[in-house]
This record gives sequence, structure tokens and C-alpha cells, in this order.
Amino acid sequence: MVRKATTQTVTIQNTEEKEWAINPTISTKDDSCKGFFSGRATLVVPPKGSANFEITYMPRIMTKKE
Repeated sequence: MVRKATTQTVTIQNTEEKEWAINPTISTKDDSCKGFFSGRATLVVPPKGSANFEITYMPRIMTKKE
């Protein structure tokens, strides 16, 4: 079985008149999942606009077949 990265996109909406430069944080409830998810360190969102933030999940371990 091959470990395969999966990417999903989250749209961030800026309702203000100023540009945003944000530093997204990805966290998990379970420490055993740390490092499985990644994304850009900085996302720039234009005034009254939106930007897409891509989150990638990359499994680091494999489960056993039953």
C-alpha cells in the first residue's frame, strides 16, 4: 500500500478594508497526528476579498490489514 498525500482547500474571506497577511496554525486534538498536516506559513488575503488556503494531509504510518 502506498502513502498518498491528500490536499483540501479552505477559503478565507476578508471583510475588512485592509489586506490581511495571516500566519495560519494547524493543530490536532491528538498528539499522535502531529506533523501529518501542512500548509503555507503565510496567507495574504486582499481587502474585501478571499484567498484559498491549501491543507495537505500526508500519512506517516500505515495501518495493518485485519
